This record gives sequence, structure tokens and C-alpha cells, in this order.
Amino acid sequence: MQDITELQRRISAALDRIGAGIDKLDHADAVPTEPVADTAGDLAGLTEELEAERALSAQLEERLQANRLRSDQIRAEAEAEVANLAARLSELEEDRSRLKAVNDALRSSNEALRAANEAGQGDGALVDSALRTELDALRQVRASDRAELDAIVSLLGPALDETDSEEAPQDA
Repeated sequence: MQDITELQRRISAALDRIGAGIDKLDHADAVPTEPVADTAGDLAGLTEELEAERALSAQLEERLQANRLRSDQIRAEAEAEVANLAARLSELEEDRSRLKAVNDALRSSNEALRAANEAGQGDGALVDSALRTELDALRQVRASDRAELDAIVSLLGPALDETDSEEAPQDA
């Protein structure tokens, strides 16, 4: 940004010098005592400076445009990553909700089984229901853990790929 400010200052100074040169030319037409060769040399030098400043300004404009494009690309990639992470978070929340529901069912099934055992009524159907609910809970925990691990691996994947590419031997 300081380069742009410095270049703007330089361009302004060059334009001021050109304006002063034009004023000299106007006065040279009015006052014929001033040699024409000096103003022509000044004008040529100022014109060269102006062209150099224009070229530099064009280069800076190109760099600025490239930086804007790169910034837009980075922003788009970041937005895509945020959307991806939001989708994964939503999936994890759904897994957690299912896990909570299965655990609640397991808890109520175990309470019913305990009550039946305390009353001395060992019911095979209650035991079967409790075991099925427990198996469902274990499956949900495993699925939830798997989803969480997959999310962690996908987040670490790019970092691991960069590390692998940096450590890979390079052929000369």
C-alpha cells in the first residue's frame, strides 16, 4: 500500500512538472527571448518520465488486480470450507441426537428391568428388550465415534499431505 502511495506522489510530481513545462511553453510563445531547444528538451524529459510513471502505474494496477483475484479465490475457498464444516457439524449433531434418544431408551429399559427384578418377576421379554436397546446404543456410539474420527481425519488430511510433500525427496 505504501508503494501505491509513493507512486501516486511521484505521478503527481511528474504531472506538476509537465504542467510547469507547458506553462513555460505558453510563456515561451508570449516571450520569444527564451530558447526553444531548452523547453523541447525539458518536454522530452518530462514526457519520458510520464511514460515511465504510466508504465509503473500499469504494472501496479496489474498487481492490484492479481491480488484482488487471489483474495476473491481465497475467500471463495474459505466460504466453501465453512459450508463443508457446517454440514459436518450438522451431521455430528444428528448423530448425537440419535445417540441421546437410544441412551434414553436404554435407560428406561434398564429401569423397567430393575423394577421387574426387584419385584421378583424376571421377564425374558424385558431382558431381551434391554439387550436389544443396549446393542442399538453401542452401534450408535460406534457410528458417532466413526463420524467424529472421519471429520478429524478430513481436517488433518491437507496438513498431512503438505508435510508428506515437503519431506518427499526431490530429484535434481
